[in-house]
Amino acid sequence: NAPVELAPAALARSLPNEASVANDAMARRPELQSARALLEQNELEVRAARYARMPSLALLGNYGYATEYAFDGNEAKIWSAAAAISFPVFDGAETRALTGYARSRQRAQSLRVRNLETQVAAELELARQDATSRLAQIGVAETQFTLAREELELAEKRFEQGVADNREMIEAQGRLATAGDNLVEAVYLYNVSRVELARVAGDVRDILPATQ
Repeated sequence: NAPVELAPAALARSLPNEASVANDAMARRPELQSARALLEQNELEVRAARYARMPSLALLGNYGYATEYAFDGNEAKIWSAAAAISFPVFDGAETRALTGYARSRQRAQSLRVRNLETQVAAELELARQDATSRLAQIGVAETQFTLAREELELAEKRFEQGVADNREMIEAQGRLATAGDNLVEAVYLYNVSRVELARVAGDVRDILPATQ
């Protein structure tokens, strides 16, 4: 039986900077972008409701020519100007109600943004812990694979020297194959965890080159 060989795993053995990933997640996550845009809209609605309670000033002006009879050649230049100021006296209750409604919407949306930020931060921490744990499992699996390979080499030597039968060698081959499977699975799960970390950060494309 040919010995089991396993090529070294080609993978990124370091995780992105924690602060950088956190900043990316807060800036990229689409639900956060949408919530912040709606919050900005609510803030504008509050401003508009406040402005409705303020006096308004209007300036009017006209300039032209006038004549007593059409096309009599006696046109005279004329102009007029006027200013008007209005106070929202009778619609104060309605304006206050609109302002209060706009403020309540703003507060509710602001709370939703904070809740989303907390949720994203928690997801990011969980994804990073999982990726860190998966990376450590690769180290354990590699150690087990190395030990199993050394055990097989020793069993082969003992068989060649006639101090052991082939059963010991067959069992060592089985343990090496199992260790190889465990290593492949550990690498796969680590790559999955890195993809999940990138997804939580807002863009899976950041991680793809490292997992190819």
